[in-house]
Amino acid sequence: MSDVKFNISDALDCNNWFENAAQPVFVMSQTGEGLVLKYINRSAYELLKCNADDFNSLTPINIGLFADKADEQQYTQMEIGETGVEYVTRVIPRIEHPITSEITLYKHTNIAGEVYFVAFQRASGNIVKILEALRRSEYRFLMMAENITDGIMIYENGKMVFANTACVNITGYNKDQLKDINEMTLVCDYERERLMKLMSAQQSQRPKYFSTEVWIKNRMGQEKCIKSVYTYTKSQTGGISYHVITDITAQKITEKSLIKSQQEFKMLADNSPDLITRYTRGLTYSFVNKTVEEVTGIPVSNFLGHNTLDTDIDQETASFLEEMHLEVFRTGRKLKFEFRMTIDGHQHIFQASMVPEFSKDGIVNTVLNVSRDISQMKEDENKINNEKQHIIENNNQIAANIKLLGAKLLETNPELKNTAAMKYLNSIAEWTGVGGRLLKMQPTTIDVSQFMSEFFNRRLQLADRKSTRLNSSH
Repeated sequence: MSDVKFNISDALDCNNWFENAAQPVFVMSQTGEGLVLKYINRSAYELLKCNADDFNSLTPINIGLFADKADEQQYTQMEIGETGVEYVTRVIPRIEHPITSEITLYKHTNIAGEVYFVAFQRASGNIVKILEALRRSEYRFLMMAENITDGIMIYENGKMVFANTACVNITGYNKDQLKDINEMTLVCDYERERLMKLMSAQQSQRPKYFSTEVWIKNRMGQEKCIKSVYTYTKSQTGGISYHVITDITAQKITEKSLIKSQQEFKMLADNSPDLITRYTRGLTYSFVNKTVEEVTGIPVSNFLGHNTLDTDIDQETASFLEEMHLEVFRTGRKLKFEFRMTIDGHQHIFQASMVPEFSKDGIVNTVLNVSRDISQMKEDENKINNEKQHIIENNNQIAANIKLLGAKLLETNPELKNTAAMKYLNSIAEWTGVGGRLLKMQPTTIDVSQFMSEFFNRRLQLADRKSTRLNSSH
């Protein structure tokens, strides 16, 4: 009603409008003793729960248009412009509780000099309760705002009217200091131009909501990354903006470390001679190093975002690798195995190690596979085994020859049987042959002089029979 220009003459001349208006209307004339009711419309009678017979007993005060005589004088003596004056009062029906109401009061003086006041009543419901609820809401808001870790700042027409304790903790400035500081003051030099462009673009677009991330310096000179969320609303007094800031420095440092570690991993992986891949829970490759392309001849792009079975790997190998991936996803255990893959018509042997990589909730999110071509190692291993077998066969032949020599010696020298020399000869033959791989030789101490003396004496008897002379020097 504040923008309506009311003319009492127009209202009184339009009796039909006056009587049938849905809004209660009270017309009062001013006398020497104060205001008296002149007319009220049908809606006013319904509001007051009375009829025309009760009209003469009604006064502006006893129906609650004014709280008392002083209240009535205050409004009748004040300067009331063409748009009237508004106030809140409690209209008093005859048989019900008072109704909190908003009154718009107009003043008019006619040609004869008579002064009239017209009051329009608008029920405001339980406005007192509403105001109390708003006060409680404000208190709850303040309690909430002071106990959260996010900073909350409220600006009205560009001027800060509220900042919570979290803003102080994040920026290092107290609340009074924050009133004279804006984000441009806090922002790091290398971020200022970017933020200015962003804010300029947002002001031209005038969105109700937008957010940004920016690095600032707090009062102690420490750099912090702040996520800012801006919300704009309009009020009767202008524009209000709500600014919520969150310190995400730790998150950004973690992200930077993660990016750095990922870059380092990629650099190491791309320079590794091993085939390194990462397989996602969606059964597609998210990473494949350059070595895979160099070894298999299949471009990296043919792997990324694709399933193993969709690649150019031979289907037997692809099916086997797919089963191994699924096994790691299912069990969450590391697997080590060997597999064969045909490359350029030649079969290569790879030794693989599949490692589960878990998400925060303990689910296997990805599988890291490191495979090494061990074809040459296998070939060398086969050569060594062949050479070993050849040596064993040669040793067996030598052992057989030694045993044959021993047998011939016994034929010509029966007295050598059960001698130490023959025992050593048999032991050497046994050790040289197959038994040599099983025998555990125990070293013993022998008297070399005695051994040689016994050997010479035995040979001396044989020499005498053959008329051969032996010389011994000690």
